[in-house]
Amino acid sequence: MSAPIVIIAAMPEELVPLVKRLQNASKYSVGRFTAWHGTLGGQHVCLLRSGMGERNAREAITTILKHLHPSAIYTIGFGGAIRPGLAVGDLVLGSGVYFFDGIIAVPVSPLASVTVSNDFLQRNRVVGSILTTSHIVSKAAADHHLPADLPHPVLDMETATIATLASQAGVPILALRAISDPAEEELTFSLDEFCDGEFNLQIWRVLLTVAKKPWIIPQLLRLSRNCHIAGVALADGVCDLLTMTA
Repeated sequence: MSAPIVIIAAMPEELVPLVKRLQNASKYSVGRFTAWHGTLGGQHVCLLRSGMGERNAREAITTILKHLHPSAIYTIGFGGAIRPGLAVGDLVLGSGVYFFDGIIAVPVSPLASVTVSNDFLQRNRVVGSILTTSHIVSKAAADHHLPADLPHPVLDMETATIATLASQAGVPILALRAISDPAEEELTFSLDEFCDGEFNLQIWRVLLTVAKKPWIIPQLLRLSRNCHIAGVALADGVCDLLTMTA
């Protein structure tokens, strides 16, 4: 069997729409991570859920490189638009990946990138910049520190780590983010409140936060709906990419 394209995402909601489309699927464990083998868009793929944050991403990509020997790595997931112009479900293909420490965006330059056809880009699919942070930052704070000409900047917490380690191993890398919350929607709660120190979601923390801040319930419902829209768009985009490179 040929080496798989490994598609890595942090959260279940980012992978479920793809898992549903996977042909000849088999679920198994790679180290401590859940993964699925199968076929998508005529390609042999492995889908893997890493968990959120830099530490989980680092451990996941190290495990992938050791055990799966990928032909390429797609890092995918949701992201928050920093500037106006991107709507829920729009896709941002990372032409630039940066680590953002809260003050300056430091570029991460992949050694080998997956080539993407211009046919992939449509009205709701753009080339942009993905900014990875080690902690939760507001969009307004991020925008204040970024160059004005940085195209379609999007926040996440994993891409820079994955791109760096994949590049060091000489594995082609592609980064794709679906907008789950537009720039004009600044949430009045933080994922920090829902997670432990390693960004693992904990239900009791969610319930406690909602009990303390019941006014966030409409935001949570809206975010859930947005994530469903973004998840379907993300799956469509990944399948199109795989078909174009098959």
